[in-house]
Amino acid sequence: MKTTDEKLKVITPYILDILSSKKYLKLKTIDHHWEYSIFDHCVNVAYHSFKIARFFNWDYLSTVRAGMLHDFFLYNWKKQTPKEGLHGFVHPKIAYNNSIELFKINEKEKDIILKHMFPITVIPPKYKESYLLCMVDKCCATSEIIHAAYMNLIEKRIRSPKNFLASQFINSFVYIFLIISMTI
Repeated sequence: MKTTDEKLKVITPYILDILSSKKYLKLKTIDHHWEYSIFDHCVNVAYHSFKIARFFNWDYLSTVRAGMLHDFFLYNWKKQTPKEGLHGFVHPKIAYNNSIELFKINEKEKDIILKHMFPITVIPPKYKESYLLCMVDKCCATSEIIHAAYMNLIEKRIRSPKNFLASQFINSFVYIFLIISMTI
């Protein structure tokens, strides 16, 4: 499994403006899925969405940029409830508002950011790239949570190569699930 830095090397040319924003980089300090920061999660989603979109010759530029911005909220949702309502329902709009404040966002990126929580966001995505990122986001979040839970569990046991292999197996299972879900 690639590290955040290895994934960034692949996608950085497409997101230089985002990575140069001090406000955006605050996401590195905000916890999201256990030991994963919001920044780490966004890199995971952007990288995997980018790879799949490029493979299918879809709009990978809008996909990778929206992947980096889809969770652009500046609070720890586990400790703070936004004034706009419940986090799961309102954070796409918060992320979109933060994004347009700092970056030029096209219509496809807007749709991807605002609808990445479908079906919670009720209105379905308009573009195939929006559906893609929606699925990849759920798979990455699941993988991050399972990986963190597993690593937390094995910290209490003796570390061994078997534990590393089991962790890789869990992550592979989540990505296989993503591929299968895209073909249904």
